[in-house]
Amino acid sequence: FSDDFTVTDVNAEGKKFEKVDRIIGRGLNLFGDLLIDVHNELFEVNKNDTIHIALMSTTSADGRTSMPQEELESRLRSYDYVMNGIVYKIK
Repeated sequence: FSDDFTVTDVNAEGKKFEKVDRIIGRGLNLFGDLLIDVHNELFEVNKNDTIHIALMSTTSADGRTSMPQEELESRLRSYDYVMNGIVYKIK
């Protein structure tokens, strides 16, 4: 999954954590809604910014579940902000 999103609000319900911003956005191509938490010291986002989001089951271009560290680091450098973990809810 990959789409560009316009940030429609940041911390709409107030800040719950000092270093976390909750971003709400609207997809520009697939017209989905986005609600995601980011570390605000590592990735600064403001209302009306456009951000690109890509969800991947692996960081490997060919679907491998593991790759050499150098290859992984090179691939991740092409992004401004990378998160690794579980997607808790997709509606």
